[in-house]
Amino acid sequence: MTFPPPPHAETRTTRRWTWLPDRFRRDRSGATAIEFALVAMPLFLTIFVILECALHYFVGTSLDMAVQRTSRQIRTGQVQALALDQAAFKSAVCHEMKDLFGCREKLRLKVDVVADVGDPTESDPTDRDGNLVVEDSFNTGRSGDVLLVQAFLPWPAFARLVSLSGERTSEGDYILRSSTLFRNEPF
Repeated sequence: MTFPPPPHAETRTTRRWTWLPDRFRRDRSGATAIEFALVAMPLFLTIFVILECALHYFVGTSLDMAVQRTSRQIRTGQVQALALDQAAFKSAVCHEMKDLFGCREKLRLKVDVVADVGDPTESDPTDRDGNLVVEDSFNTGRSGDVLLVQAFLPWPAFARLVSLSGERTSEGDYILRSSTLFRNEPF
């Protein structure tokens, strides 16, 4: 024995195709997915930019603290007493940064005696084309000399939507910079 289809089955099928625009207008089941699709891109972009800014400042602060701590060893005469060379001092700076961020390969370090304390000349790390041109130097001076210690670390820019620092290489990397000026203690 076969039963006839329910009376509303035929109208439902017919209604499905005939009133399609009207049905989409009344149906709200996909509204949340569409709203999320509209908001997702700006949301994820904002989160990504916040993370990049946080990482940029974390690495910059880490570099600054490492330069400050290791420069103290020059100031107190420990580097001179142990006759440490440039490679050992650069290794100490990178060790203070926990050897993260490609420090040993990328870090440029300048330690120079400054003649005029009122006008210490900081090095420009790039040329007009954006190439990293700063060369390493290491002169720890004598007791009472004024020294300028500068560190330059190229840092990759993940999202090029914001500019976090003014100095950039031709590849688009930021140049994180840290410097300290001090007078050597008597040793």
